[in-house]
Amino acid sequence: MALMWSHWIADSGATAHMTDQRQAFSKFEPFLSFSSYPVKGIGGTKLFAHGQGSIDFFTTVSGVRKKVTIKNVLFVPNLGASLISITAATSNGMTVIFSGEKVIFSRLNKIEMTGSRVDKLYLMDIEVHTEHQNNQEETAYVADPKKSTIEIWHQRLAHLNYKTILEMSSLDLADGLSLPRECSNPEDICHGCAYGKMQRKSFTTGRSRATYIGQLIHSDLCGPMQTPSLTGARYFLLFTDDYSGWRQVYFLRQKSETPDKFKEYVTLLRSETSNFVRAL
Repeated sequence: MALMWSHWIADSGATAHMTDQRQAFSKFEPFLSFSSYPVKGIGGTKLFAHGQGSIDFFTTVSGVRKKVTIKNVLFVPNLGASLISITAATSNGMTVIFSGEKVIFSRLNKIEMTGSRVDKLYLMDIEVHTEHQNNQEETAYVADPKKSTIEIWHQRLAHLNYKTILEMSSLDLADGLSLPRECSNPEDICHGCAYGKMQRKSFTTGRSRATYIGQLIHSDLCGPMQTPSLTGARYFLLFTDDYSGWRQVYFLRQKSETPDKFKEYVTLLRSETSNFVRAL
């Protein structure tokens, strides 16, 4: 038996418990297809869960040390963090309360485990219990930070073009920006850049204008107005001739008067211009 201390973060954004510590699982079941379980990692990198299982924790609540088992934890290699999902915990019947410097997980008003705030993160006050067969030696782990890829730097620098990023790295123009000498432009297209450079297709050539009065009439019916006119009208009906721009306005008390006013307009246009209305 061995005890392994690792930082587990209470995360309100994670949809499931997950970790990249394979040795932490007391029970584990690998997935048959990794590609079926995509997970978004740090910096937006796309990772895949390789399986899920249960992890046993030890925690101390009110001076009493007890064991807690969390099920359905995803194993995500290269995740870079171990997360306790607030969503998964509350869906499993737990109540989670954030209060200043502490986070408290309880079930039926009984505290199950707690966490403490460090900077902007809530680190769980738990010890992960693991068992190692045929190995009773104490083990120490040293973090080996991975260099960020050119894709990550592309996002950090507000989608700066890859050529400029490579030049900055080769000339050592920015602290921390270090890329391998053989690094080159990635083959995959940056979707953010693609969307940002898109433009709408131009509209097709517009319709031709009318060539005589009455060929095309535009109409608009507006209302009801909040305040009626002196004659009680709350709507107005507008007819505009496309060729001449001549406008005729009718004031209506009810929308049902519209057909009669249109007939009146047709008669007026006929009497004034000798033309019929061709299209409305």
